[in-house]
Amino acid sequence: MGVLLTADLHYNHARGKALAHDVIDRMNQAGGDVLVVIGDTAVADGDSLEQCLGLFKFRGHKLFIAGNHELWTTREDSYAIYRQELPQRVRKLGWLWLEDEPFITSDAAIVGSIGWYDYSFAQENLGIPTRFYRAKISPGAAKYLNSHADLFETTDDIAPHAMNTVARWNDGRYVKLKRSD
Repeated sequence: MGVLLTADLHYNHARGKALAHDVIDRMNQAGGDVLVVIGDTAVADGDSLEQCLGLFKFRGHKLFIAGNHELWTTREDSYAIYRQELPQRVRKLGWLWLEDEPFITSDAAIVGSIGWYDYSFAQENLGIPTRFYRAKISPGAAKYLNSHADLFETTDDIAPHAMNTVARWNDGRYVKLKRSD
């Protein structure tokens, strides 16, 4: 079985769109039996997801797994988008929503899940305490932006080099699951 797989097309971004077109054109020419698109194709708002998935002219089975960017929204409830809206949109385009049902053949199976994590994959050598991950900001960014003073109530667990890490995880702003990570 020939499987084509891609991820992180980020079709709703100006730079991502041109790259996505190139990847999709190549995949359309490649052939194969199964096509799997793994998340971060486009944000939930708007029709970028439909535009992107509609570019695939693949004749075989088309499978889709959501990523965190599919949950990004300016609306109030990413969980409803994930459980109700996205499956409908994806299925309407003729794709299998792997979050709810596996793809099974006589000799193989493909299953999928968004893969949300609980910080167990955080790299200890970065020296960033879990409270910063929960707040979706690195120690360096929190200090630079002069925000999240509560995260610095204790500092003995922050590695000195962690203060050089300046990053914000926009999932904290745009994913609204209404439940803990």
